[in-house]
Amino acid sequence: MQKKIHAVGEIIFPILLFLFPLLKVNQGVDLMDTAYSLGNYRFFPQTEGVWVLSTFLSNVTGYLFTKLPFGDTMLGMKFYTALFISAMALLAYRFFKTKMPSWMAFLGEVAAIGFCWCPTGILYNYMTYFFFLLGAIFLFRGLAGNRKACLVIAGVCLGLNVSVRVPNVLEVALIVVLWYYGAKKKKNFESILKETGLCVAGFLGAQALMFIIISVMYGIGAYGEMIGGLFGIAGRASDYTL
Repeated sequence: MQKKIHAVGEIIFPILLFLFPLLKVNQGVDLMDTAYSLGNYRFFPQTEGVWVLSTFLSNVTGYLFTKLPFGDTMLGMKFYTALFISAMALLAYRFFKTKMPSWMAFLGEVAAIGFCWCPTGILYNYMTYFFFLLGAIFLFRGLAGNRKACLVIAGVCLGLNVSVRVPNVLEVALIVVLWYYGAKKKKNFESILKETGLCVAGFLGAQALMFIIISVMYGIGAYGEMIGGLFGIAGRASDYTL
């Protein structure tokens, strides 16, 4: 009996979580936001400007997906982009089943997948969730397990997320958790400061890398022009503010 329960938690539940987001990839045609995003991916090498750079990493990822088998079809792209939800479900399930019964973690992830109403082709949404999830998990591992490398990786994940979608820069506030955890564990100020420095170093390192890549591809002033363009748009449309 124990072996059967173990098999369900270790094999059956993960398989179901992987497949659930893929069930309806062959249903529905969206010609609005999804097609707009797919157009950005398809013509990425020929496009430039604020929108390309403000969601740079998601556009690059989408472009790479178009090069995969059936990546030139909406069905293929819906399949590839839905894999981000499968990956998040498996990551979160693996993390939470060590904190609670596996059936509870499984039902929580099924519910979370069920709330993913946004079309998966809009990668800057799902990649935002993906990197934030990774950042949170690595931050927890770094604090609970006293793993300094995990704190740096958490910062890198949050830093890369800014290149997925620029307003994600506010997610750096997750690092505040360090101070809460440090206070709960009665750590000294210097220890908390060092841990914060590791996270911030990872964040800034990822930002520096993306700045260099964008500058090489589009010119040294491209990043600054993109930021200025976003603030200009934010002044006219509240949906694009931080």
